[in-house]
Amino acid sequence: MIAELRRSAFDTDLLLSDQSCQDLTTRLSSGNINESMTTSTFNPRRVEALQRDYERLGFQDLREPIKDFELIPPGILSLQSLFYFCIHQKNDFIRFVLENSCKTFQQQCPLVKSTIEITRILCRLFNIGIEPNRHQIHKDYFLLFYTITSFFEQAFARCLLLFNKTWKEMRACDVDFEVVSSVVYQQISQSLDDICLMNPSVNKTIIASYSPSKNQTIASPTTTKSTMNTSLTSVALQRFTFDYFSERLNANNYKDICRRRDEQELKREESIMRLPIVETLKERLRSHVQSLTRQARLKTMKKGQIFFTIESRSGAKKTKNRAMYWQLLDNEKHVQCSESPTTVMKENNTRDGSTTSLTRTTIPLENIKDVQCYIDQSRSGNLNNQERLPKIPRHSNANMSVTIVLQNDTTYTLLCENDYDMSCWSDGFNILFHKEMDSFYAREEMELLLNLLCQLQILELDNPSIILSQHSLPVPIRLPPTRPVSST
Repeated sequence: MIAELRRSAFDTDLLLSDQSCQDLTTRLSSGNINESMTTSTFNPRRVEALQRDYERLGFQDLREPIKDFELIPPGILSLQSLFYFCIHQKNDFIRFVLENSCKTFQQQCPLVKSTIEITRILCRLFNIGIEPNRHQIHKDYFLLFYTITSFFEQAFARCLLLFNKTWKEMRACDVDFEVVSSVVYQQISQSLDDICLMNPSVNKTIIASYSPSKNQTIASPTTTKSTMNTSLTSVALQRFTFDYFSERLNANNYKDICRRRDEQELKREESIMRLPIVETLKERLRSHVQSLTRQARLKTMKKGQIFFTIESRSGAKKTKNRAMYWQLLDNEKHVQCSESPTTVMKENNTRDGSTTSLTRTTIPLENIKDVQCYIDQSRSGNLNNQERLPKIPRHSNANMSVTIVLQNDTTYTLLCENDYDMSCWSDGFNILFHKEMDSFYAREEMELLLNLLCQLQILELDNPSIILSQHSLPVPIRLPPTRPVSST
């Protein structure tokens, strides 16, 4: 049997006819499967060529490949299933072998190892090799064995191709075999659960698929009930086909499995964060997190930022619109604004980058009457007929602004490029005026930082402290020769 696998994979000029397939099937049923390779029959070159082919097929023991199937379970069942795949889907078998033969040894999907793993997965899902228990509740997908001929062999061939496909999608190496195996197991089990009629979503789909016509005449309740039962039975039996099983395997791809795993991990973290002990820990850490967020906002203001600023004074008809550099001073009592060096150089037509000629304006926080945030909803697509002051000029690309109103009714409108800059500066002014930070980004950052600190605290409780042992440096084998000290 192993020799036929090698011959089918690499002797491409040998095509199996119907008679040869029958002979191989007869040989399989007769139990003649121990075809070990002996060095006394072949010459050394022939032995080397056979060992090379067996290595490309994925065998570990190159002298007696049959020993790779000694592990029970699944034992020799995996070899029989692989032989069925070789006979009935010869083109897919050859493509599987040749695709992996062109890759490096680390990137190859091992055929024999994946065959044993797929057989073990199917035996685990279908309870093969386990003594039957009358009290055990079996799932509905066991009906596939009664509705499909040679279902186990066909499922093995389809799942083996799925293993190779998932291997390529994950760009796996030989060290990732266990990870790929876990993903394939989840794909197969989820596909079988989709077939199961105990699934509530499946029951809704089956019942919704039965919709009697409106023109149907009113019959007796017994006739209507029998008609509905017949229709539901026909719809349900459509699920117990190999085409539907293969369709579910295609639907539960690697991308979908990753999405489900991420959702499960997110739900698990959310459930942990809602525990009473974690809520108590959050309340203890909340003040520290708020302090860190305030420091980050003030640090952003002290770093400074360039805004297109509209300056309007009471009694003046004209307003100035130019790029200005806004910054919070280190004493946290004054806000300084100065013209951008780029604007000054353009107006003076000079290339000198000195900032000695820049006009600076220092605004004490005591002179600020109010700070307002404004979003131009008409520019962003949401029309509103309410009056908006101050009006953002049309040549500006900014839709958000922060307006600083002074005691003498002078206003500075800072045009922000995005809502994050607007929230940072509005939160910064609220901190300076001893108010709460009410922006969305402030609440989001505080909640994120709070969850991270709680997770770190949980990890410190779960895992013991890691103490690195201090090893002394080893003495070198060869020491440099000692030079005698010359006496002067």
